[in-house]
Amino acid sequence: MKVQRGTRDKLEKYFNVNQPLKVKLQINGAAVYDFTCFGIDGNEKLSDDRYMIFYN
Repeated sequence: MKVQRGTRDKLEKYFNVNQPLKVKLQINGAAVYDFTCFGIDGNEKLSDDRYMIFYN
C-alpha cells in the first residue's frame, strides 16, 4: 500500500488489525523527511506516550 503525504486513515480499512503490522519507509532524494505514527485505543485516544513513534 502506498500512501500520499498527509494521509490520515484507519488501518482496519486495509489490514487485519489483530495481526502484526510491519511498516517500511522508503525515501528518495536529499530532502529532510519525518515519519510519525500514533497508536490509539478503542476510544480513539492516545492512552500512553509509548504509542507515539517519531522518525526523522
